[in-house]
Parts: sequence; C-alpha cells; structure tokens
Amino acid sequence: MCDQLKAFGKCLILGFLLLPAIAEEAELDAGRLIEEEDSQTLQTALWSYQKDDITLDLIGAVHIADAAYYDELNTRFKEYDAIFYEMVADPPTIKALQNPKKGQARKNASDLNKLYSLYQTMMGLSLQTTDIDYTQSNFIHADMTQREFERAQNEAGETIMSAAMGAGLDLSEIDQGLVMRAMMTGDSTLLKTELIGLLASADDGLGAEAHQSVLLNTRNDTCLSIVKKALKKDPELKKAAIFYGAAHLPDFHRKITKSGWTLTTREWVNAWKINLKKITNTH
Repeated sequence: MCDQLKAFGKCLILGFLLLPAIAEEAELDAGRLIEEEDSQTLQTALWSYQKDDITLDLIGAVHIADAAYYDELNTRFKEYDAIFYEMVADPPTIKALQNPKKGQARKNASDLNKLYSLYQTMMGLSLQTTDIDYTQSNFIHADMTQREFERAQNEAGETIMSAAMGAGLDLSEIDQGLVMRAMMTGDSTLLKTELIGLLASADDGLGAEAHQSVLLNTRNDTCLSIVKKALKKDPELKKAAIFYGAAHLPDFHRKITKSGWTLTTREWVNAWKINLKKITNTH
C-alpha cells in the first residue's frame, strides 16, 4: 500500500492537477490555501495588466476543481474578446474540443486527461476539459502541438516527470494512513483535505530548473508569441486573457512586465471549497 500511495502522489504531480505552487517571491503566488474552522478553500490567481488601451488578464487554471469554479470562469470568459488557452495537442484534438462531434474529443483524449478523469471521480470534483466551454468563439489555442512538445523535450533531454519534480513538492508529507482511510471509507472530502495542503504549500515552489523547462518555459514562450501576433493582427482585440495552469503565471508575469505590461489588479478565484464537517468519522 505504501508504494501505491507514493505512486498516487507522483501521478498527481505528473498530471499537474493543481500546481498553484508557492513562487519564489510571495507577490507572485499563483495559488493559496485559506483555512477556517469549518472549511478549507484553494484559490487561484487572476492578474490583470494594461498596455496602452489593451487589457490582458492571466487566469490561473486548476485542471480538476469544483463545478462552481468552472461555471464562474465560463461566465467571465464571455466578457473577453479573446481567450488564449493551453493544451498540448495536435490540430484534430483541438478541432474536436472546439467543435465536438460524436464524442470525438473523448476519443482523442490524452493519457493525462485520463488521469484527470480518474482523480476527478475519486475526489468528487469536476474536470476542466469537460466543464469549460471550449466551443466559445473567442477561444484561441495558444500552446505547442503534441509533436512540437515531444520534439522539444527530446532535444532538451527532459521528461514530463523530471519537469514536474521541479515543483518542490515533498511526497513524504503525505499522511499515508489518512489517505488509506479515505480510500477505504470512500471519503472524498478527507482525501481532498490531505492533498490540498500538500499542493498549495510547496516549500520552495517552482525552482529555476522548472522555469527553464519545456513543460513551462517553452510553452509560455509559444503562448506569448501567439498572443503578440493576434493583438497585432486584430486592433479590435482590446480585452484578452491567457488561461493556463496556475504554475505558469509567475513566469508569464515576469515576461510580460518586461515587455511593457503593467500589473493593475489582483483577484482570487475559489477552485476547491472543502466543508470539513463532511469528513467521515470512521476510524
């Protein structure tokens, strides 16, 4: 069981379920945990920037979260001229996602998406790829294709796991007895309380090695290149957003502020809301 729990923890990192890890600088935290007597709340950042007459928001994504989180984001997305979103996938997958036909999007689902689905069920949460409405006309794919990503990782001698381990998460902190109890009782709330703290309070956050990885750094560069071209091509785009995993936000912030964007406002969006009163008392 010990090995299974360690594998479970590694898969969580591999799947990049959350990764709103604490950044090196406190002001760049893209995720935080709010603890109250009867509840715990995982929040992700939404940072707004201004350059000339254009607004650009960075919206931190959590790939598995409460349904209410995705409902709120879907409502917010309608206010933008363009949403530049992440997904390492080839054109057929993106086409199926934005124009679903006969379950094609599920057929083209990646291995990571299958992991997300597994943990979504285990923890009683919702899945980003099914609850976010990618059919909205303002959605623009702004990421590497699967082939581009694999080629770049091979050239860098990088694997998804090696890049993920740069997140600074200590799997030894997992209370294996508690996780076992949660699995045996089917108590998804108990399972979430153990994982929420681990994933929201990494001691060192994303280190320099992770920031230089293909998984984070190169994909961010790809996204920003697409955003820059789109804004230049269409002068009517006055309000845009980058919708990427929360772990990407600190690097995005550093890069766009060097390009003349000014941070104007910060918000927090509730991703997980855990009612501690619902924890099973079975021992």
